[in-house]
Amino acid sequence: MADGEPTLPACRVGDPVTLHGDTLKMLQDLWSLAGDDGITRLDATLCALTAPPSIMSCRFDVQQFEGIDEAVTALQSEVEASEIAAIPNGALGANDASLRSETPHEDADSDLPAATDRLRSGPTPACAAEAPESTGASERLDTKGEVPVWQPIRHHALPDVLTMPCIGPRPTVTPTQKEVVVGLLCGMSVLRGAPVFAPGVLAVSAGVAAGDEVSVWADVDGKCRRGTSTIFGGRKLFVGNGMVSCSRAAFFREDSPSGIYVTITEPLYSTPRFGGSVRFVLQNLPSCCAGHELEVEPGLAVLDMCAAPGGKTMHLATLMSGIGTLVAVERSGRRAAALHNLLAETHPWVKVHKMDATAVIGPEYPPGFFDRVLLDAPCTGLGQRPRLRQGVRAADLTSTPRLQRKLLAVGAEALKPGGVLVYSTCTINPLENERVVAWALGQSDKLGLQLLAPKYKLGQPGLSGQGLDPDQCNAVQRFDPANDSAVIGFFVARFRKRAE
Repeated sequence: MADGEPTLPACRVGDPVTLHGDTLKMLQDLWSLAGDDGITRLDATLCALTAPPSIMSCRFDVQQFEGIDEAVTALQSEVEASEIAAIPNGALGANDASLRSETPHEDADSDLPAATDRLRSGPTPACAAEAPESTGASERLDTKGEVPVWQPIRHHALPDVLTMPCIGPRPTVTPTQKEVVVGLLCGMSVLRGAPVFAPGVLAVSAGVAAGDEVSVWADVDGKCRRGTSTIFGGRKLFVGNGMVSCSRAAFFREDSPSGIYVTITEPLYSTPRFGGSVRFVLQNLPSCCAGHELEVEPGLAVLDMCAAPGGKTMHLATLMSGIGTLVAVERSGRRAAALHNLLAETHPWVKVHKMDATAVIGPEYPPGFFDRVLLDAPCTGLGQRPRLRQGVRAADLTSTPRLQRKLLAVGAEALKPGGVLVYSTCTINPLENERVVAWALGQSDKLGLQLLAPKYKLGQPGLSGQGLDPDQCNAVQRFDPANDSAVIGFFVARFRKRAE
């Protein structure tokens, strides 16, 4: 944003997602088919998508624990260790042995993140050497000098999921005078519990020194010039306060700064910090639901058609207990290699193939080879949250379903008669959800797919007016954050292939 331009009002969590005009118009036209309140429901969904889910969910392997109580205790210990490790040097005083939560925890029905950027251990920028050993920031540290105690809660339906709340927005957290401006995706990660990593930093106020407290703002429209020292006047979203590891001058002297630049001490949304472990996996609740809907068990042949980044593949492997055949397909060579590395330590028996899923049928995997098929289809991602802005165009809303239908047809061909196929997306676009299901049912003579009722009914019925009758709408699951603040926008449909 050029100097002298008027300062725009700050954005807020709860404002609607910013979409291209043609995209918004097409979504409004589609949702209006759901009834008189269709557009009102869409508006509520677009507003809900700008906030993080209200709870965080962790999936675990039930076979690694003697009971749910042991899993709860283990997760709480790991979260507490991550909380303490995240505190800047000197931020906790000697008398802070009594740790308590700022609010009571309530039981929750669902959960939060998938591919979430969590607080990770890692080097801070080289300039951090100038940071003072003691920050004196204890009065600013989250709950005024105390680490929240997070009590994991067993999910009421899914046997291998624990949840913890995400508290916010917190009205007592207000911006400090000095600011750091970050890219939009970096800011969205901060809302879900991440620190500010150096590559995400765009601008730092003049005069910021090592150990200073700053407010962190996300640049919504991508207008902030890197290296700006004046207060940024473009559209921006406040995501929390934190402490910088080095001065502004030292930070911008580095050609490629890395590591953590701002440790968040007062997040707008208070979430459990969790560094990750081999025993617990952060995964959005609808994604966990999709894995269970497939009803895998040891000894089956299972295909994951679009497997990267691998959270659902790992879930299926865990449910199969290492017995059977699990084939994970990924078109991107880079993502396939990352998937292979992810599975190598805990699930080396999974077969990872770098290939287009539309070409999976062949001599090694002939038609009807698999007992189960998971198609977590490539989609427009309009259900991901938090998101303040989406770059999806109307053309994407109509072109993406063509690929999804092609993949679904291949998945049906790969499936044995009597086998189960689960189709899922992380978008709110009915063309990619209900309309794809309606197309599959219309191709019943060719595909042989019959819609099944869900095993776990955790979502809402599908949108009406999209080619499904009321019974069919009740058989699919639409996860809508406007109806359930704990979830991302997601869709799950479950099919069985007709026996010959």
